[in-house]
Amino acid sequence: MRPSNLAPNIDKLFHNLERELDKTHVYWSDEQTPTVDGLTASIVVEPQTPEEVALVLRLCRDNDAYVIPIGGGTKLAFGDIPSSYDVALRTTNLNKILQYEPADMTVSVEAGISLRDLQETLDRSGQFLPLDPPFKSLSTIGGIISTNAIGPQITGYGSARDMLIGTRAAHSNGELTQAGGMVVKNVTGYDLGKLYVGSLGTLGILTEANFKLQPKPELSSTITFEFTASSTAEQILSSLVYSTLQPESVGLLGPGSTSPMYQLSIRFSGRAEAVEQQLLSTQVIANNIDSLEAKFSGSDDETQINPWSHQDQLYEASVENGATLCRITVLPSQLAKLMNDIFNRSRNIHVEVEAWANAFNGILYVSFEAVNGSPLNKLVNTVTDIRHTVETLGGALVIESCGNTLKQQLSTWGESLDPNALNLMQLMRNKFDPTFTVNPGRFVTGV
Repeated sequence: MRPSNLAPNIDKLFHNLERELDKTHVYWSDEQTPTVDGLTASIVVEPQTPEEVALVLRLCRDNDAYVIPIGGGTKLAFGDIPSSYDVALRTTNLNKILQYEPADMTVSVEAGISLRDLQETLDRSGQFLPLDPPFKSLSTIGGIISTNAIGPQITGYGSARDMLIGTRAAHSNGELTQAGGMVVKNVTGYDLGKLYVGSLGTLGILTEANFKLQPKPELSSTITFEFTASSTAEQILSSLVYSTLQPESVGLLGPGSTSPMYQLSIRFSGRAEAVEQQLLSTQVIANNIDSLEAKFSGSDDETQINPWSHQDQLYEASVENGATLCRITVLPSQLAKLMNDIFNRSRNIHVEVEAWANAFNGILYVSFEAVNGSPLNKLVNTVTDIRHTVETLGGALVIESCGNTLKQQLSTWGESLDPNALNLMQLMRNKFDPTFTVNPGRFVTGV
């Protein structure tokens, strides 16, 4: 149903979209349309091809309308409050595998395909794309790239930036641009496709992406330790860093509402013989640390214990319970001590804290949830103080998800930002999307 009190330019845009696209994929917003920070689009459009995405963006630009792209809808709480939201552009009809070469270990896909569907196809050839962000069954490839979503496997394989070898993107002038290709080493000069990683769609909406793949490991096995002091985590992590071991994932779970213990999990993947040897070497390292014993060690296929679900649980809590979720980046050597400091600060202010880290990468996820009617200002002050500490260490704190009221009081991205980096971001935005048609106001300082 057409909304009342509609601006003339939006009414005109709707009819232009109906004329240019299949009418069944252009409709007025309804109760199913995702909201973003309390805002709701007037129009929903579901392009079927990259060319249609580019056409939609040009029509929106020409009619002074603003677009938020939506894939699986798992990161709509990410970023600052948008300055405008007229059109919800759903990408989920762009869901084809365009080219898959198992012998070359490369794949080209449309950006609206879900990670789950892609992995199911690759699995039949004994291959996989080593991306494991939260909400794996819903996350789309385009959304993962634009938000630089990561999971525990970042330790062994890197992020989407390290796997991406080609892109195609639609821009607000109606053009499609291409970078890279289907060959792993195919770039001379600037690798422009990697600019899209983490850009939140502000440089254009990805329509296609090409990746290099990995063979599925013969065995994945995890060893987990429990202990009470953060200093123990520092000891074993330091020992691992200076060893020859090559873990695929290293996760540190902080003490929380269910347990007073720290839990460190280390996963190795590859040939069975090599994995078993690395597990034994890890145990030798642990034996040299007082009071450190393995809680569990064995193949991931043989146990129902899943220490790699903790990051997912933090994200799910932010959606289900409205918890405030922060992503902190510091030097790996600073991580355990910072985690302990955060728990100590939060004990007496009626804020429940859960924390999990990609320990080798210095990436810490912290969930804050007010309890017993704790006032909002206590949460604001806590996050502000922690952000100051993190920035003093040379790191950064980004709020990945929070309530609208909190977002009005706190910057999602932080205040102490590199002016040279901000200037470069602004120049890039002015080049790729000078009218700020896509995600206006959501990226760093409104870029």
